[in-house]
Amino acid sequence: MKSKVVKKNKKMYKVKVSMKKFTDLLLVVLFLFSSINIFSQTNTHLFYGESNNPRFRELAPSSTYWLTEQSIPTLTNHTIHFMRVASCPLRDEKVIVTLASDQTLKVTTWSATGGWGQPFTLRSGATPTNCRWFDVVYEQQSGRCMVVYSTGNHFVAYRIFENGNWSSQQTVYNYYTDPGQTNKKPLWLSLAAKPNSNEIVAVWMSENDRWGYAAVSIGSTLISTDTICGQDMTGDSVREGFMVVYEHQSGQAV
Repeated sequence: MKSKVVKKNKKMYKVKVSMKKFTDLLLVVLFLFSSINIFSQTNTHLFYGESNNPRFRELAPSSTYWLTEQSIPTLTNHTIHFMRVASCPLRDEKVIVTLASDQTLKVTTWSATGGWGQPFTLRSGATPTNCRWFDVVYEQQSGRCMVVYSTGNHFVAYRIFENGNWSSQQTVYNYYTDPGQTNKKPLWLSLAAKPNSNEIVAVWMSENDRWGYAAVSIGSTLISTDTICGQDMTGDSVREGFMVVYEHQSGQAV
């Protein structure tokens, strides 16, 4: 009888050892996964211009302390006049667009898997630098990014960022039919993305007469340009006198 008890105890001991090894292995796997943010939330990013270099700080989940300041690599060495940032609703990805004092409009990307991307110049000799005539936003269903900007004349252009690549520049319908009226170029521009949709609305104010215009994007193509305000909206060109936003329940843009 004793020999049987001993054998049974040996089997129980082996089971306990096996369970301990399994538990230790599971803890190691969980630690490795958590260390690469598989189960944790993505850090919050704060972007800003400082002196001659755009910078950012990170705020870890459940933390109240911002991490050490870092530079955005190779984006620009000039003073930032305007900056816009958009965050992808489907993955850990951000797009940053800057207008600097050297009159360049540049864009760069960041992702949790690939880090910082190679900066891309949207416009050179981009004036004026005292107005924000560009914006960036993500489609909420597809996760495609759209950046919209003035071409420097009476046209608005856009590019799409998808699968790590930028599309070629596309021009929005000429919203002012007289090509001689170059003072109708956009000076202020804003975008809004419709919740649970791929619809985007772009609104902008033109130079000189400061009229308001809008275009709608459905499927990454800006269409149906309309005049939304046929009179002076602000009194001068250095003020951003408008904004656009979607209602979450009705889905209407205001």
